[in-house]
Amino acid sequence: SADGTVLVGELRDSKVPVLQAEATNLYRIDVSGILSPGTESNANTMVTTTKVIIGGVAPLFVPWAISKEGLLGGPLAVLFVGTLCAYTVRQLVEYKDAVVAETGRDDLTYVDIAGHAYGPVGSALVLVMTALNSLGI
Repeated sequence: SADGTVLVGELRDSKVPVLQAEATNLYRIDVSGILSPGTESNANTMVTTTKVIIGGVAPLFVPWAISKEGLLGGPLAVLFVGTLCAYTVRQLVEYKDAVVAETGRDDLTYVDIAGHAYGPVGSALVLVMTALNSLGI
């Protein structure tokens, strides 16, 4: 074709063309016919945005990371990190409860708790890190 690709087939159970570049022999999938701007529903957009904010792209790398750790090391690493996360969340909740009891405020945010624990510098740092994480950086 004009762009230097050759149609080599279709993606499984769909009409999406699979193209191969003549110069490099690399394959690509032509999704221009199925993904048009503005065709996603608000619900799909909300779910995708929520997934990015909560988990980012890190969960996509879990299978790769486990494969690098091995059959025993991968599950042990997941168990260790999960335990560490559960412990950290428990500590955060306990600290928040203590701050609520001390200040009488029950509308504390994550940044407020950091500010109480680490002062204005810690509060600002947590605010910046939270914003960067929300942006996927």
